[in-house]
Amino acid sequence: MTLTTIQGLTGDLPQETTGFVGRGDELTALATALDTSRIVTVLGPGGVGKTRLALRTAAMEGARYEHGVVLAELSGLRDPDLLPGTLAALLGIPENDSRTPLDAVIDYLRDRHTLIVLDTCEHLVEACGSLADTLLRATPRVSVLATSRQPLDAPGERVLPVDPLPIDARDGGDAVELFEQRAAEVVAGFAVDGSNHADVVRLCRRLDGIPLAIELAAVRLRALPLEVLAARIDQKFRLLTGNRNSRVERHATLGTAIEWSYDLCTEQEKLLWARLGVFAGTFDIESVEQVCAGGELPLEDVLEALVNLVDKSVIQRVGGAYGDRYRMLDTIREFGVQMLAATEDELQVRERHLDRFTALAEEYGEHTFDTDQMERTHTLNRDHENLRVALEYAVSRSDGDKAAALSGGLWCYWLMIGRLTEGRYWQTKVLEQFPEPCKERSWALNIRAHLAIFQGDPAVGVVDAKASAEVARQIGDPWLEGRGQMYVMFGYTFLGDHDTAAAAEEITARLLEPIDSPVGLSLFYGCRAYMYLQSGRLDKAVADNERSLEMIGAGSGERWMQSYNYFMIGVARFLQGEAAACTAAACVGLRMKHEIGDPVGTAYCLELLAWLAADAGRPERATWLLGTADVLWRRAGKRLSGQPRMEAFHEQATETIHQALDEVRYQELWRAGAARELELVIASAEADSDKLLSAVPGSSVRDDSTVLTRREYEVARLAAQGMSNREIAQRLVISKRTADAHMEHILAKLGISRRAHIRDRLDDFRPDED
Repeated sequence: MTLTTIQGLTGDLPQETTGFVGRGDELTALATALDTSRIVTVLGPGGVGKTRLALRTAAMEGARYEHGVVLAELSGLRDPDLLPGTLAALLGIPENDSRTPLDAVIDYLRDRHTLIVLDTCEHLVEACGSLADTLLRATPRVSVLATSRQPLDAPGERVLPVDPLPIDARDGGDAVELFEQRAAEVVAGFAVDGSNHADVVRLCRRLDGIPLAIELAAVRLRALPLEVLAARIDQKFRLLTGNRNSRVERHATLGTAIEWSYDLCTEQEKLLWARLGVFAGTFDIESVEQVCAGGELPLEDVLEALVNLVDKSVIQRVGGAYGDRYRMLDTIREFGVQMLAATEDELQVRERHLDRFTALAEEYGEHTFDTDQMERTHTLNRDHENLRVALEYAVSRSDGDKAAALSGGLWCYWLMIGRLTEGRYWQTKVLEQFPEPCKERSWALNIRAHLAIFQGDPAVGVVDAKASAEVARQIGDPWLEGRGQMYVMFGYTFLGDHDTAAAAEEITARLLEPIDSPVGLSLFYGCRAYMYLQSGRLDKAVADNERSLEMIGAGSGERWMQSYNYFMIGVARFLQGEAAACTAAACVGLRMKHEIGDPVGTAYCLELLAWLAADAGRPERATWLLGTADVLWRRAGKRLSGQPRMEAFHEQATETIHQALDEVRYQELWRAGAARELELVIASAEADSDKLLSAVPGSSVRDDSTVLTRREYEVARLAAQGMSNREIAQRLVISKRTADAHMEHILAKLGISRRAHIRDRLDDFRPDED
């Protein structure tokens, strides 16, 4: 289960917010390197522009890759063991089986043509090199583009060093152009001309042409005239280099430029800069105020200092659907960490950071099934990297109480965001802190059992669940014991041992039902409903799902538990032959599964609706529903989780469809379902339509997923005239591979399998005019 709307997915690349200067030769060299090598590392010191170059190349060359570009920003990832899981989450791979994240990634990418961008690898060089090597050996059409301060040392690696920008006009003068662009953003109308050219060149030469150093210097024009700025930088560097004529080492140049920017800050700005070093990824104002306020930086002054650091380009403002957030470039953050380590504040600041995210996690755990479940999960997920940092700090400090409180509050979070392996990892770390029987040990075992069972590892989950219940019995906690027995019941249900599951159910009911815990009882009734469903007691399954829904409350915005309840009701009604009731429940479950971004649950609901459609003599509807489900199953790894009974229903529906449709029509409908935007497929299912809708009902927005781009329309028009891909490539002056990629997209968007049918459907997919 993944919150696909908030995790970066295939094809998502950040938009450039400032102008891209120069690097024409490097862009060409990098594109050529990707032509000849499957792993290319952009190499250079901090601040030289490795990430911008890699992302610009990925954007320009992305059309080559049939299945898109995946960006993994690794600066906030500290533990190399979590690297495969991080990539799996970015790919939207659900962790619904016992495969390791690396195996799941390999299975998903095995037949895909994809470019993976690993950005900022220097602190994870060995792990990134090993990951890249493994992927390239197992996936013949995957390429890796990395940025790092040192090579990954992976077999076949092509290293492309990136130098600073040239300064002299005869070499391009890109450094001067960069300064001019950034200065114009600070001082309206600024331009390099004969009166100031010498000062700009002198400044850029002192900064060795390093882009980040130049950008930091340009911001100072808010306070200093250019000639004063150039003179002060010159003086600063002369002092630091002993007035030598030799230029400073590049890493020292950037460090000096950053230190100079730091020296020009007020004392409060310096304090905030240093304290912000404890954050990873992005952060919000409330977290900054709670973590960084104190001493000479009182709470009421934090916001002003933050705004001033944004104005000085020390901090970047990152907008988004959930409010403004902020981040620091790695090199600037690293400097802040060094400054913080030199003060007596470091321990207090890190403790406040831990306290902040422990409190957020505890609050989340207490309100997991509240009506604002989705908003809370989205909000917490934006701070995922900070949660990791806090967990790492608590474990490294052997602060078991806070580590248990932080990880314990996230008991359902890992399921909501689809990172079950990572959740199990942190529970294991917590268990190491509590070797003796106690509440913390029982709860960590309980969470790990929960995650293992949902990850398709019920045998391991049962072991943890039994241990959790036994620890709870020893310390006299009936609620925890009941939770442990609940997962014993649930795990044995997955294992098909219904007698043992029933015995555990009796104990669970005796322990949990007397306790006033709506969340606990909702979970219990939902888990017991699954036991009843699997053992054929369908009326009891429906009744328990309805009890679970009652515990949550009518009209609740909770989605995780309710989506399971409605799906199980739908399956029970399908098995009872009650088509209308099944359709109603399945559609509600489908919508909820989509809202939480659960691809496996969404696929199950689509399958159920497809079986109904096939039984009802509606083969076209059944086919596009199965086509959409197939896309999700291929991401999950195994259709219907390999359950023989479910697979039999799938095969029966498929056979019924083939008896009603010829192969060409079947393939067209299947491809249409696979290509159409998921929201539109769901809307079509909810509308009880036999045809796929072209737009969501009530929306005036045209479906961009089915509208051809201008270039695709041009390619399609030439193909309709009978041209081959090679002829189209020559006519449009593009590569053959790019033409091939465009043709694949065109066929998918038109929902057809043969080029000969393009002419018949082309006018319906004409791109909008500007």
